[in-house]
Amino acid sequence: KMQSEGTEQTDLCEVKVAVRIRPLNQTELDDNGVTCVEHDRKGTLRVFQSETSSYCQYFKVDKRFAFDHVFDQNSNQEDVYLGIAQPLLKSSLDGFNTCIFCYGMTGSGKTFTMTGTKEHPGLAPRMFSDLLDIMEKTQSDDPNFRAEISVSYIEI
Repeated sequence: KMQSEGTEQTDLCEVKVAVRIRPLNQTELDDNGVTCVEHDRKGTLRVFQSETSSYCQYFKVDKRFAFDHVFDQNSNQEDVYLGIAQPLLKSSLDGFNTCIFCYGMTGSGKTFTMTGTKEHPGLAPRMFSDLLDIMEKTQSDDPNFRAEISVSYIEI
């Protein structure tokens, strides 16, 4: 929580950090690649060296990182949506500004997570679908209901 100087108003400001571990791709599997990360249920991710994979030899020592959420290789789009985006949608409807910021190397799964495919929709189409469902239900309950939606999306 942050409090402005000289005021009684307290604003809630919270940043959550999540990581999604993508499955090995076909090239990595063909090269006998192995996963060199593991995590516990508390959000700690461990990156370690593996003698059997050139992909993991970059790390000379184990490294540990803490996250609010860790989605492993077996996580699907629904898991990520329910863990990250759906709570943000609720916060948006409660009047808070929200943002999902994806960062990672080329091929790490950012676009797939955000937009997905027709068979596996990503966070953005799921959020829009839920938002429109909520608006439709609200309008059927209150014919005077009016809403304005403003969305920004950028991919660099």
